[in-house]
Amino acid sequence: MRTPILPVLLLVVAVAGPARAQDTLDPRRIFGSEICEVDGLTPAQCDCAWKFLQGRLKERELRVAMLLTAASSESSADLARKAGQALDASNVSDRRRDELQSETSALTVEAEDACVQ
Repeated sequence: MRTPILPVLLLVVAVAGPARAQDTLDPRRIFGSEICEVDGLTPAQCDCAWKFLQGRLKERELRVAMLLTAASSESSADLARKAGQALDASNVSDRRRDELQSETSALTVEAEDACVQ
């Protein structure tokens, strides 16, 4: 008995669609594309810098910080839009966003200095 292909494809798209959207907003992926690639870090340097940030920020803070980074993405309007929506849903105050953005910026510079040798 043959399985009709259309229902199977629709199921795959329905399941994979939301997963891809979540993957797009993965903090580590954002860090890689919006910081490491832009700053020209090697994969090893990027891993080092990521671990540095993970050691300094709580998981939720790091997620919000990467969403802030993605929300100002110049390379992907779609990423910026999705990150902006996720930030709005996070209910993080503007004051805390500003603090996190400043802290993350300083920590990223520190991380790159520590990891780029």
